[in-house]
Amino acid sequence: MYIRRDYSQPFFRDRRRPTYLRWLLVLLFCAALGYGVYRFVRAPEEVMDSVYTTFISPPTPTPYPSTLAQRANELYLAGDLENAANFYQQAVAQRPDKVDYLYEYGQILIDLDRADEALDIADQIITVSPADVRGPTLKTRALAWIGQYTAAVPIGLAALQIDANFAPLHEALSRAYVGSQEWRKGLDYGFEATELAPGDVRARWAYANSLMAVGESELAMAELEIAISIHPGFVAPYFELAFLYLAANRDQDAIDTYDRILALQPRNARALLRQCEAYRKVGEFERALGLCQDAVDVDPTYAQAQYRLGQMRYNRREFSASRDAFRACLSLQSGSLECKYRLALSHYYIAQTDYLDCLNVGSASCNTARTNDDCRSAWLMLQESLAQAQTLDDVIDDVEIIREGLSAIANDPACPQFNGQRPPETTPEAEATPEATAES
Repeated sequence: MYIRRDYSQPFFRDRRRPTYLRWLLVLLFCAALGYGVYRFVRAPEEVMDSVYTTFISPPTPTPYPSTLAQRANELYLAGDLENAANFYQQAVAQRPDKVDYLYEYGQILIDLDRADEALDIADQIITVSPADVRGPTLKTRALAWIGQYTAAVPIGLAALQIDANFAPLHEALSRAYVGSQEWRKGLDYGFEATELAPGDVRARWAYANSLMAVGESELAMAELEIAISIHPGFVAPYFELAFLYLAANRDQDAIDTYDRILALQPRNARALLRQCEAYRKVGEFERALGLCQDAVDVDPTYAQAQYRLGQMRYNRREFSASRDAFRACLSLQSGSLECKYRLALSHYYIAQTDYLDCLNVGSASCNTARTNDDCRSAWLMLQESLAQAQTLDDVIDDVEIIREGLSAIANDPACPQFNGQRPPETTPEAEATPEATAES
């Protein structure tokens, strides 16, 4: 049978999607496109990074200099100067011509007692922008910080011709004049710095320094308290304030101030040592000893902390421990007279203790070789110390202590090899000193 086909209809059924599905796909595509455009307008770097990461390869992260500088400033405000300096250093490495970054980096270097490095940064600013007051300002402050006051003053005065109202320049000149012992000018420039920038922590700090120099301790304390309120994370003014509190016998205020430093920087060896000395002053020797030990543990290269720890161990007759601390101190500061002769005395008292123990328990347990070595070390170092002391000023008490040590060794049966030997003659000044005694 023949079937007639209607060729006006397609051979296969039309499988077109429903109209509503097509419109849904169009809307989704438009939404995705719109979001992509929005992201690109708001944060083009992020979009390009995403594209690069997805379709090419992960980029090496390189923060922008502005991002690094912003992070450095945040760390500075938090009191973390070391890391702030590191971030500024990275920013400067990318933009060595950016005076903003150079200047802030140099200021923090000075705060970290790295003024020699800050001098190089100051010269870099002067080269990049000779008419910018920040270059000579930084140089003035750095020179004053390392004690080159006479070189700092003319540079600062010349910079006043660039900008006479730049507060940090007045602050730098204040420190330079105070160092030159021109007290009135130091006070005037310090005060002017605070007038020009009442909220500048370094200006308040410099003015307080000038007030301290002329004995105005109460006014200096007030300025330092203001400085701390301006920038609570900046620890330098805390140290000077605590020092003034101790001098005024406000011992608890000093201890509280060191506590604030340690709350900000628990591993600050300088604060631990100063706290040790504060507790020692008020008679809390056990607590003081622990803090001195903490200071050494945090920074074994801190010679002053090693000396103070040795002294406290020595006063407790812990001579082996004091010997170790004084030895560390002397290795860090080979020219330290006090570390040398205290080390020598520690050796002597170790020898004396061993000798007395030997008498108590019998000769079979005696280590005479070790005792003799300690006696020899003590005698030789005390002789060296006496020769060194006689070349110095204002060490008459030290000379007397050294001579007493030599006399003790020469008359102690613990050190028979030196019995009867006569210590070298002392200087006429030391002979005239009445009743100089060792520090208790």
